[in-house]
Amino acid sequence: MTIENIQALIQQKGELVLEDLFGLLDRDLKQAYGDPFPWKNLTDPELTPKERLHEHILEARHGAGPHGDIIRQTILQQVFPMVRQLYLALVPRERMRLNRDFSTLFFSYAAPMPMINAEKLLALMQSGIVAMRRVVQSPPFKVKGNSFSFTFQGPDGEKREEKHSCVVDARGQGRFYQRNPQILAANLLESGTVEIEPLDLKASEGKGTPQKEHLAEAASVGGGTGSIWIDPHTHRIQRTGPDGGLIVSEKIYAVGAMTRGQIIDASMAHGSAVSTHTIAQDWITQIFSETV
Repeated sequence: MTIENIQALIQQKGELVLEDLFGLLDRDLKQAYGDPFPWKNLTDPELTPKERLHEHILEARHGAGPHGDIIRQTILQQVFPMVRQLYLALVPRERMRLNRDFSTLFFSYAAPMPMINAEKLLALMQSGIVAMRRVVQSPPFKVKGNSFSFTFQGPDGEKREEKHSCVVDARGQGRFYQRNPQILAANLLESGTVEIEPLDLKASEGKGTPQKEHLAEAASVGGGTGSIWIDPHTHRIQRTGPDGGLIVSEKIYAVGAMTRGQIIDASMAHGSAVSTHTIAQDWITQIFSETV
């Protein structure tokens, strides 16, 4: 998975889709391991969450490669510096597909938890204090009167529901800006100061009408990926002008989860550092050009 190979794919096919990226990554993993990579173990594991966590802790302690590292993690770390460019190179329908079907899997391996957190979580699971459930709907819980109702998958694949009186919502800030409950967020959107990133799904399909699930997803978040529209190279706010042209703000920037539609690692500590560095560099460039 190199920039040269990815550019060649785009020139050859005219667009970049997830299968192209998976194919290149698979070749790297196969070469590193010497055997076909067991993708099924990641996407459809036979172990329980507790068993998987225990295995991952052992693997992190002892390594899986000749240098004591985890080979797949080493390869992903080498790819990560260009992950933003790869994400933006995907056609809109593929970016939405990645968010819908592979986001959790991607972040589980791109941003693994610290060892001490994993050990604490395993201890809580082994003691019976914490249990893992596979949710089967979004959002994962609904408020019903004075309780919270969760719908999840039972051990035999059946649909189950449980009610709880208290919930700690640790999912973090969402990328869907229209759902932000803050008054400032609503005012910025209503005044036209910021705009949700627009995506032309019909154009991205190339032929015919885009798939119904893509249209439904776009409609549910007010269009596109649901995040604030920015120039990903500077983080300046972008919006549509009165004449239909593009307006790039000279003073307003955005970082963090609200930009996840364009900046795939926006919620990560490393991603935030890269974004703020980008803004600082843009300020310095602007100040220097004004003083010269």
